[in-house]
Amino acid sequence: MRALQVTRNGAPSEALEVVEVALPEPGPGQVRVRVSAGSLNWNDIDRCRGRVTSIPMKPPFTLGMDVCGVVDAAGAGGEKWLGRRVVAITQMAQGGLAEYALAPLASVFDAPEGLDDAEAASMLLPFHTTHLALFRRGGLAPGETLLVHSGASGLGSAAIQLGVAKGARVLATAGGAEKTKLCTELGAELAIDHTQGDFATAVLDHTRDVGAHVVCDLAGGDFVA
Repeated sequence: MRALQVTRNGAPSEALEVVEVALPEPGPGQVRVRVSAGSLNWNDIDRCRGRVTSIPMKPPFTLGMDVCGVVDAAGAGGEKWLGRRVVAITQMAQGGLAEYALAPLASVFDAPEGLDDAEAASMLLPFHTTHLALFRRGGLAPGETLLVHSGASGLGSAAIQLGVAKGARVLATAGGAEKTKLCTELGAELAIDHTQGDFATAVLDHTRDVGAHVVCDLAGGDFVA
C-alpha cells in the first residue's frame, strides 16, 4: 500500500515521500481502517522536523494521527467494528496518512453522520483534546466565562465551540483581524487582537473586573500570568 513517510528529518517539502509499505495486520484490540481522509496536526509537522513531540519518532515513519474511513479488518475484540464508518486515533498516533491504518479499540468511534470524511477526520483530536481540558480538567460550567488563547488555532476553534455549546461566555484572543473575525464567527462574544493591546485589560473591562473562570491557554510564554 502507499504511505506518506518521513524518510529523514527536515522541512516537509524535503523530508516526505510517498512509498510502498506492507499492509498492516490488526492484532488483538486493534482494527484496520481503509482510510478515506486523514488530518495533519502540528505534531506531525514537528515530528517531520525532528522536534520534541508527545510521541517522538525516528525516520522512517508514516505521519497521520487521526483518520476517517471504513474498518475492513479487526483483531480479537474488534469484530463489531467491521464494515462501519469510523473516526480513529491511530496506533501510537502515527500511520494515518496511508491507504490503511491501525487503531486501538479505545480510540475508535462511529463517524458523525453529519460530517463528510475530511471534516470527521479533522475534528477528532482537536475536539477530544479540548473537551478533556475544558470539562475534565477545567470543570467549565454553564454561565461561567471561558478565555481561549489562540482562538483561531485548531484546538482554540474547538474550545470556542465547545464552550458555547456548554452555555459558557466565551472570550478569545488571536493575532490579527482575520483571526479575531473567525473567533466571533465561531461564537466568541469578544475576540481580542493581542497584537493591538493588553488582552488582560480587555477581559477585565468586558467582565467588569470578574475575569475568566477557566482559561484555555494554547499560547504560553507571555500569556501566562
